[in-house]
Amino acid sequence: CGYDPANKKELDDQGIPVYLIQREGTFDISFFLKISKFMKEKNTDIVHSHSGCFFNAEICAYFAHVSGTVFTAHGMPVETGLKARIEDKIAASMTNSLVAVSEELKEHFMQLFPSNKEKVELIINGVDTKLFCPIDDTKRVEEVKRKYNIPVGKFIVGTVGRLENVKNYQMLIRSF
Repeated sequence: CGYDPANKKELDDQGIPVYLIQREGTFDISFFLKISKFMKEKNTDIVHSHSGCFFNAEICAYFAHVSGTVFTAHGMPVETGLKARIEDKIAASMTNSLVAVSEELKEHFMQLFPSNKEKVELIINGVDTKLFCPIDDTKRVEEVKRKYNIPVGKFIVGTVGRLENVKNYQMLIRSF
């Protein structure tokens, strides 16, 4: 676990510091104390968490007396075991806002956290469709194909996303 050095360098170049506090095993209680102390020292106002760290982020924010917490889900379910479901329900009761990036996730939140429905927000993931759009100009299409050594007459498919299993590129490839 860690961070991408290229992303860290880009943030460093913009004067944005990156900190890494790692957990030393499953039962590392000092991990929560270190993060809570760090949040207090930095006078943290808002904690934004994602799937996989929701419960931990809420616990740390609680002990650091952070006034605002936001959870954003980009895909569900990440874990479905009893422990994960209990942790998610506790964290949902503690957070200020549950943000879903699709209508399907919003509906999932409403079912998963019925006593916290008022906290659910919908903010659709956006893609700049002017920047990421099919090229209509035939000459431009041929230039792009030459640039990337794509044979003339071959069909091009584009996708935007991380190369992670959850994105299921295998299914996209099988579909074609």
